[in-house]
Amino acid sequence: MDRRSRDGLLYALIEVVFAVLPLLVLLFFWQPGVPHFSLPQSPNQQTEPEVKRMGNAPSEFPSRFTQLPEISLTSMVLYGLALSKFVQGMLTGASSTKRSPAAVGAIAMVPIIGVVASAGLAIKICDMVTGFVIEGMQLVNLVFAILVMILLGGYGMSRSRP
Repeated sequence: MDRRSRDGLLYALIEVVFAVLPLLVLLFFWQPGVPHFSLPQSPNQQTEPEVKRMGNAPSEFPSRFTQLPEISLTSMVLYGLALSKFVQGMLTGASSTKRSPAAVGAIAMVPIIGVVASAGLAIKICDMVTGFVIEGMQLVNLVFAILVMILLGGYGMSRSRP
């Protein structure tokens, strides 16, 4: 592995760590069933049955960490970073080697499809459509987004460095 490739891989890993860091903070402070946002109750307000949906006050942390849409949102960020770094590397390093525009476009479709899939998962989770399949897909999508960022983003960063 030459110096440019090693530097590109290192920069990609740093970007992945900073993108995933909010998830680690959420995981560290995770308290299932504890309200994380509530409005003060006035004494003359009638008590009505509460709708337990994420985004409505008062709400609680979901029972499992994998039920958070933030996992899919982090995947979206990683796919976007991978796409931008890959395109940056293709544009700045275009004079060094000849590349087929169709091949570059086909490779760039991987993170674009990942963004769409991540958005779909985040919408499903926000609509409280959860289950082990959706949660598992969310985790697999996050791992795939990390790999795409390291491979495509790292490649692009190594080509854009002198």
